[in-house]
Amino acid sequence: MLAHFFIPLISTAFLFAIAYVRLVIPVVKAAREAFGVEGESPSSLFGKGIQVLFVAAETYIQGGWAAYCATVTILAMHNYSAGHRWFFYLFAFVLCEGVLGHIARKEPAERFLLTLRSVLPMGAFVVFIMRVPFMLSLYGWLAHWVSKGTL
Repeated sequence: MLAHFFIPLISTAFLFAIAYVRLVIPVVKAAREAFGVEGESPSSLFGKGIQVLFVAAETYIQGGWAAYCATVTILAMHNYSAGHRWFFYLFAFVLCEGVLGHIARKEPAERFLLTLRSVLPMGAFVVFIMRVPFMLSLYGWLAHWVSKGTL
């Protein structure tokens, strides 16, 4: 159980947090500056469209982290006879929220639309645990990779 649940989840949490902060946030910031929507309220339709596109992409990427945590937890519960399942769910939830909270603190969120990119994935873990078909409709490819041992 230790080698199949705790160690992969903790190591992936560190890797995801570092990679997101070092790779995704600078790319999004540079793209906003290139399109002229950084630091100003975009008044053009193009600026608003670009901003919505970035928020949707970041929300999907961060939601992927919640889907990964939910998939690993669900697979661990089905593959092992865990005595105290609540502990594993709680551990994965705290780890998932901790990484998403770390990312949210690194990203500037001055407007409501920008806060959605962090708030929606934070609630996604619980939704994905409770409604697995919904998770599979959005992140079926990720659940397939995790279940096959690719990730």
